[in-house]
Amino acid sequence: MCNMTDLTVRIITPSEASTLLRSYGLRATRGRVETLIYLASHPEPVTHKDVVQDFGEAQRATVFRILKDFARVRLAVRADLGDHLWRFWYGPADRFDLISGLRNVPIAC
Repeated sequence: MCNMTDLTVRIITPSEASTLLRSYGLRATRGRVETLIYLASHPEPVTHKDVVQDFGEAQRATVFRILKDFARVRLAVRADLGDHLWRFWYGPADRFDLISGLRNVPIAC
């Protein structure tokens, strides 16, 4: 059984999200700020579909690019756990254990 107690919810403000995005070299656009706040408020891994359901279908491609950007700069971790759905976790990559290829799992599992 997975103990996800180390993956806590983080409440961040738009101002904090903007500052964090800039510190990772990303522009603080409205979409990035909202997506970062969404990820930070979900302790469990989320899929692109999860985020789109909350933001609206019109934002599908934008949300996907934002999530990929977050993974690229290591603001989030992207993982395929074998079911061909990429999941995204908010947080520094050192909270995760790279086990093989592109597969990441939380250390607590």
